[in-house]
Amino acid sequence: MSKKHTLKKVTIVGLGIMGGSLGKEIIFQRLAYVTGVSSSPARIKEAVKLGAINRGTVNIREGVKDADLVVIAGKVMEIPVKFKQLYPYLKEGAIVTDVGSVKKYICEAIKKIDKKNVFVGSHPMVGSEKRGLLNSTKEFYKDGVCIMTPGKETDCDNFTAVYKFWKKMGMTVLAMTAGQHDAETALISHLPHLVAFCLVNNAAEIIKKNPLVIGPGFKGATRIAGSHEEVWAEIFTANKEELLKALSKYRKELSKLEAAVKSTTPAQMKKIMRGARLLREKI
Repeated sequence: MSKKHTLKKVTIVGLGIMGGSLGKEIIFQRLAYVTGVSSSPARIKEAVKLGAINRGTVNIREGVKDADLVVIAGKVMEIPVKFKQLYPYLKEGAIVTDVGSVKKYICEAIKKIDKKNVFVGSHPMVGSEKRGLLNSTKEFYKDGVCIMTPGKETDCDNFTAVYKFWKKMGMTVLAMTAGQHDAETALISHLPHLVAFCLVNNAAEIIKKNPLVIGPGFKGATRIAGSHEEVWAEIFTANKEELLKALSKYRKELSKLEAAVKSTTPAQMKKIMRGARLLREKI
């Protein structure tokens, strides 16, 4: 960590797949003592049993009062709400970060509350169409990319501490503005999820009447359509502006393919497909 910060006590607010997996990895590495905050006593009990937290509480004040680092692992629109609830109870020198998939919405809302500049925005680019504590795993973050979104007001020592924290989780860490993050994730994460939902609905009749004809191609292309609507509806709404831009760009690409399909020869289609294949090979 930075010279200023030693993160011996970490509090995770939200014990779903993201929060549970984070706690498991921290405890496995013996990096810190982990407290979990959840509104569900049953979930807290389960999290202790699964090794995702050392202890838990339903009281957010109790949960964060001794924390060196607080990680808010809720849904996108819930994160600023949770920050406002916990902010008055943070000890001097505490840092707060998050795992939210949309950064401008979160960072701008928190900036209005965060007079001490304790918050550093984070988005670990990991996930699963599955959800919930029972699907958490200790290596969930390993080999993933975490995008951090510092603003002009971000404390340098806080940024360094959070940067090193994600590195210890086994992640490659990048930094960019919240606006750049939202524009880019709209294209490579949010739009693909939207398209996957659309592809499934487009094939609804076949899925209902004759699902045995569905092969691995369709299943692979639509895997992320199994993602939960409660999570993704909030992501789409919070990043609406950039998602609409991505949709407009996608329509243009779709129109090019439609024109190629209508053509009497496959030459144009081959050109488009070859370009896509060569780009895909760079990923």
